[in-house]
Amino acid sequence: MKKLNVIIAVFLVALTAIGWISYITTSSSDLIEYNKNIEDAEAFTDQGLYYRAIDSYAKAIEYRPSEKNWTSLLAVCVLNCGEYPSYLSNYIDYLESAVAQYPKNVDFIYELATAYYNDESYSSAYNVVLNAVENGVKDEKITTLMQELKYLYKLEGSPFYSFYSPVHDTYVVQTAGGWGTMTTEGQFSSSEYPYYGPLSENGERLFTTAELGARLYNENDEVLAKFEGNVTDAGRLSEGLIAIQLDDGKYAYYNEFGKKQFGDYDAAGTFHDGKAAVQIGGKWGVIDQQGETVVDAKFDEIVLDNYGYFNNQEVVVACIDGKYSLYDDSLNKVSDFEAEDMGIPTADNKIAFCQSGKWGYIDTQGKVLIEPAYDGALSFSNGLAGVRVGDAWGFIDTDNNIVIQCEFAGVDYFNADGTCCVRVDSGIGEDTTPQWQMLVLELGL
Repeated sequence: MKKLNVIIAVFLVALTAIGWISYITTSSSDLIEYNKNIEDAEAFTDQGLYYRAIDSYAKAIEYRPSEKNWTSLLAVCVLNCGEYPSYLSNYIDYLESAVAQYPKNVDFIYELATAYYNDESYSSAYNVVLNAVENGVKDEKITTLMQELKYLYKLEGSPFYSFYSPVHDTYVVQTAGGWGTMTTEGQFSSSEYPYYGPLSENGERLFTTAELGARLYNENDEVLAKFEGNVTDAGRLSEGLIAIQLDDGKYAYYNEFGKKQFGDYDAAGTFHDGKAAVQIGGKWGVIDQQGETVVDAKFDEIVLDNYGYFNNQEVVVACIDGKYSLYDDSLNKVSDFEAEDMGIPTADNKIAFCQSGKWGYIDTQGKVLIEPAYDGALSFSNGLAGVRVGDAWGFIDTDNNIVIQCEFAGVDYFNADGTCCVRVDSGIGEDTTPQWQMLVLELGL
């Protein structure tokens, strides 16, 4: 888990310059009792009798609930927590009372959020600082803490070698034992198949077994189709067609009954709105559901998203004559913007691009949103984008703040539930086997 750079401050120095005026006349007996409680609290603190000191300060606060007295009480609570960690819940109760009386005291707010964090109550910690900001508290320490809490994460599950992007909270992953599935919480349900293709939107998937060969199953584990030959790669079933690669290395499209329809392609995408991108003789073009050419194969690349679609967003990214640009669904250029490389279009409409060896971001009209400054980048997804600084990857938000530090060998795209795959191996050396793991934001997205 990422360590939060916050430490409970010890309130041992009383606040200065705090003045207070009482409009209610305090009786002599009350004043005597108040002073006695303060004297007792100070004496008990010196003696290390922190529980008694806390009780005396609490009684004094009943007479004069000043910020100074609350600061003294909380300081002793910290000392008591040092000796008895189980006292943390009582400390939190006192902090809540202090913040309720002084909702703009930055020290009280910060300490309450930090105490919640140490109690692993991350949502409560975040809500404390969020409420403070919404109530008009303006302090760099509070806003920094809020940002750190918002993107606090943990790594779940065991590492895996490769994966397909999730569908309905389920990844397809490759482990040492073979291919299988894993939830976005990092729970493996199986990992024993020689090959397992990506899931379709409706849950259909193709996988192979040593005994039965390749089969296409629906979400209820019913066989939809059987395939002859050794399937080495497959796309996702969409609009009744699925691209499959056999031993010869070529891709062809099959229907949902396992019958070959057409194709002899170097690479093949997923159908959407009746069209799919394919590679023929090293060049990319577009075909329809009958295999007829819609756009001639003249592009160096038509960029596919993680599900194999080229036309699932507002714009299409494609490369011709070594220059990447923005196109419409029919591969007509829609912007004069050009780049050396570009990422995939996503629903966030903030696309990564590379110029002069550095990466930045544009919108779907080609307007630069973030100037090129990174050594590598992925397009934004769900408000975050992977960026590389040197050899290490992390994540930025839409304001170009690094919110998850660059410490991974690789990253993927964030999902709406606040999960993402990250490479946890060193990424150094030709023989390095990629080791991916599930990163989970504690507060989600």
